[in-house]
Amino acid sequence: MKKQTFLDKFIERFDKIDRNELLTAMRDLSRENTFLGNILNSLNDGIIVLDKERCIQFINPTAREFVGVNEKDATVGKVIDNFIVDDVLKEFIIPQDVLSSQTINRDLEISFPRKLILGISIIPLMDESEGVSGSAIIIRDLTDKRRLEGRMLQSEKLGALSVLAAGLAHEVGNPLNSLDIHVQLIQREVRKLRIESKKKIVDLVKVVSDEILRLDTIVRNYIHAIRPLKPNYKENDINEIISSTVTLLSPEMFQLNIVVEQNLSKKIPKTISDKGQLKQAFVNIIKNAVQAMRSGGILRISTYFERETIRITVEDRGCGISPEYISRIFDPHFTTRSDGLGLGLMMTHRIIKEHGGDIEVKSQIDFGTVITVLLPLRTITPKMLPEKE
Repeated sequence: MKKQTFLDKFIERFDKIDRNELLTAMRDLSRENTFLGNILNSLNDGIIVLDKERCIQFINPTAREFVGVNEKDATVGKVIDNFIVDDVLKEFIIPQDVLSSQTINRDLEISFPRKLILGISIIPLMDESEGVSGSAIIIRDLTDKRRLEGRMLQSEKLGALSVLAAGLAHEVGNPLNSLDIHVQLIQREVRKLRIESKKKIVDLVKVVSDEILRLDTIVRNYIHAIRPLKPNYKENDINEIISSTVTLLSPEMFQLNIVVEQNLSKKIPKTISDKGQLKQAFVNIIKNAVQAMRSGGILRISTYFERETIRITVEDRGCGISPEYISRIFDPHFTTRSDGLGLGLMMTHRIIKEHGGDIEVKSQIDFGTVITVLLPLRTITPKMLPEKE
């Protein structure tokens, strides 16, 4: 026997209900419906309700924002497939069966209307008499959560590497120092010799000495990357730091037929920063761009100032970065070069973060890469003199 719904029971008793009671019940129902609508519309999670025909029965403002639906667009009664623009979101939602009795959960990274990481759940809506009557799509913004998780993971990695750096300094540094001392002793003894093979011995010993120096430099750089020096904050001109960095790297760029176009805004005020650390960060960014432009070309460097933030963009026309690598380029030891240590961009990321900034990376294979550094403006707070009595 088919189970009676609330509406079936209501229709059976309709003739017996007093008109005033009916009006009161309708008012109460309207108030409850408005109250429920206000709650759903104020949620930070996006909610979309679909019927059997995939038509939208309800969509709250947050869901409109996530999907990219204009507030003025009439959506109720229309198929949801016509409103989804982002390709990733489209590939996930459109094939889904709205009459499925299973709950589906998926995390997606979308690009439209802006870059977001969304957690999406598609939940079946059950009707007492007809079974599945449609589905509800719940959309949650996971962008900040994932960013925080990434920072925590990065911090854990750096913590582990810090321990490793201490061991490396002890286990490798001491033997290197001993080797260097003995090589110097050998060089002194060789100078006393009067044999034909003296020059050959001197050359061989020099090779050993140079390799020891190179290993010592690697160890020092490694320790510096993991255990940074305390920043020396002073008032600095970002444009001057950029220009001096370009001058430093100009011989290397000249050899590779790379032309630098600098578009440095004159409206950028001086900001409190560590000049040496920022210069190191920009050296790493520009060197990576140069190494990607083996065929030469134009390297564009620009600075802007807007909303109390200094923006520095470095745009190359190199080989580009593969999508699966972009999220890893700031990881310790990650590199695509056979002779790289994978510490340069990690140091850069740490320096910019210590200055309260952020780095954005956009890249396309065979078309190049754009790295944007965002630095908040920091100024010296003037000390007020005490008022005279």
